[in-house]
Amino acid sequence: MAQTRPGVRIVLPWGRLGHVALTVADDHRSATGWVQGLATFMGERAAHLSENLPTEQELAGTEGGFDHDLAALQDGSLLFAVRVVLPDVHITTTQAGDGITVRLHDGVSSRAVIHQPAAGPAVARQAGPRRLADEVGQAWRWWEKQGRSHVYDFGMTVRRDGGRSCGAGTRRRARTGGDESRRVHCSAAARPLTLPGPAQASAHVGG
Repeated sequence: MAQTRPGVRIVLPWGRLGHVALTVADDHRSATGWVQGLATFMGERAAHLSENLPTEQELAGTEGGFDHDLAALQDGSLLFAVRVVLPDVHITTTQAGDGITVRLHDGVSSRAVIHQPAAGPAVARQAGPRRLADEVGQAWRWWEKQGRSHVYDFGMTVRRDGGRSCGAGTRRRARTGGDESRRVHCSAAARPLTLPGPAQASAHVGG
């Protein structure tokens, strides 16, 4: 940002999620913008780490239920929101004749597999210090509670001191032509997102 001037547009990747276009503020102390697309063109270094995702047989954690329909993860906005809240968690979803399987890994020592058979409720198996399936469930509920924001209503503010915050505003009817004045960026949000335990995040929800 030090090499720019007020009003300049900066396009940068958002991890493995997509990319945002930021506009440098008049005071040159921050830049704010919104998601512009889901295709990454210059992914962050961390996004290229090996997935090393677990199989159900590898997990020795406690088996428990999962209260959401995994088919809903086909909604790109939901998946985007979960990845915003849990940026360090690798998420892979596969679907086969026996149902849907979601594999989670934090890149360190926690992992989980959630499997939903073609008929019956989903079951989560977790191992490690973090309960990743529980964290995904909390992020999922946060997205539902704050209005199921569309992926293009997510924005980011980057400060000149290196700080970064992100959040969701008002859903737009379409990617273009929406009412920009109704969008509430996280920097102006009234309520921070707080998840219990290890699932802390810097995302905010517009009020």
